Amino acid sequence: MARVKATLIASPRWWLGYYLAAVRVMALLTGLQPCPERVGYWIKRGIKIKVRMHGKTNPTR
Repeated sequence: MARVKATLIASPRWWLGYYLAAVRVMALLTGLQPCPERVGYWIKRGIKIKVRMHGKTNPTR
């Protein structure tokens, strides 16, 4: 079996910081807690995952 080395790079989308800041401000203004499921959904959408492969990706045997 061939070994492949990969690096995962996670980077936030440009709008994620603004979204989290807005959620925090609204929570402070209203005194209510945000919905964890909804915030989690947008965090998952706001993080971009890139896979970088190292070494041989198609070994010939």
